[in-house]
Amino acid sequence: MEASDTKYNPWSTDDSGAWLRNALLLAERTGHIFRREEPEESVARQRLADTPSLKMIQLQREISQHCNRLNEVNSEIQKRVLYHETKDILDINFMEGRTKELKVFSEHLQTVVSNKEVIINRLQQPFVGDFVKIEAAFHRYASELFTHLAPILSDLTSHLDDLTWVNSSGVNPGQLDTLVTDLSGALASIQTNYQSISQMSQCIHSLYSQDSSQRSVTSDSTTP
Repeated sequence: MEASDTKYNPWSTDDSGAWLRNALLLAERTGHIFRREEPEESVARQRLADTPSLKMIQLQREISQHCNRLNEVNSEIQKRVLYHETKDILDINFMEGRTKELKVFSEHLQTVVSNKEVIINRLQQPFVGDFVKIEAAFHRYASELFTHLAPILSDLTSHLDDLTWVNSSGVNPGQLDTLVTDLSGALASIQTNYQSISQMSQCIHSLYSQDSSQRSVTSDSTTP
């Protein structure tokens, strides 16, 4: 019993527990058991991590990562630029639109070619119609004339309406001057009367204000 107790005692210094240490070391190496680091080992690792060489290695790793990302971005930019440069040939939708435009243009050219004789005959005919022949030196004045004629032509409809009303009213054209003169005289008299009424209103207002001021002065003087 004593021999068996000594054999299985974990606190015993006997070499019979070597198999257990070997098993634990094997488990640690294979990753089944994680060995707890001693404080001295953690401090040593921290000091080792703070060394300039390891910092330089870490910095180089970060630089390499940034370079890889930059290369990816440059590659994507090159792909997009290449797509924009070659979409006329590689893009199916763009090619389909261009094909339709070329088809329409081809049909138009075929129509022109088939009607070539008709077009030539039409171009060979002299100009027929009402036109005004103006020398090249006077084209500028002609263009200015059209700018002056535009407002007159725009008011032509209202003038035609006035003429239509005159014809339908039964007024003799010879009496229009007399009517216009009488109308201008009536308007002048109305304006004169309006000015007179305005002056009278101002005078009445001034008299009323003076009367009110005199009454206020009289009432102030009569009060004890």
